Amino acid sequence: MGVARALAADPNILLMDEPFGALDAITRESLQKEMLKLQRQIRKTTVFVTHDIDEAMKLADRIAVMDAGRIVQHDTPENILRQPASEFVENLFGSQERGLKVAALKGVVDVMSYLEVPCQPDVGAVSIGEADSLRHALSLMLWQKTDHLPVVDEAGQQTGVLTLDQVREGAAG
Repeated sequence: MGVARALAADPNILLMDEPFGALDAITRESLQKEMLKLQRQIRKTTVFVTHDIDEAMKLADRIAVMDAGRIVQHDTPENILRQPASEFVENLFGSQERGLKVAALKGVVDVMSYLEVPCQPDVGAVSIGEADSLRHALSLMLWQKTDHLPVVDEAGQQTGVLTLDQVREGAAG
């Protein structure tokens, strides 16, 4: 409701200070997805304050990392992961999980192989959506013990295939 009130004034910049901080994980993820949709529609500059690194990476085009009241790095999520400006930034973003975090930033649609003609996926086959991340695809592949997944569009039509090699190359990219 607060976002609607703020947008009604048609501001040039929208400031959101920990808007999802007190929410359960399911509601938080749902609202993050809605925020991304809204951002694509309204195309307003939004300053989003959060202490949740994964949330920042999911929602931001650019991130300002602060330490002791100073900005120590300001860049894209991928550049911060690949080239942290300091040990503090590296530790903050999880030096042991950077590969998975980069995979979360990349989309299936960016690396998949397309079918010449879309078709119905095999009945009962586990598939991945075109809009999903490579991290999600990797998780499904590990869980299903497979090295490839059919890729489906929003209508459920199989539009392509994603392989484990494509996931690795996309995340390494």
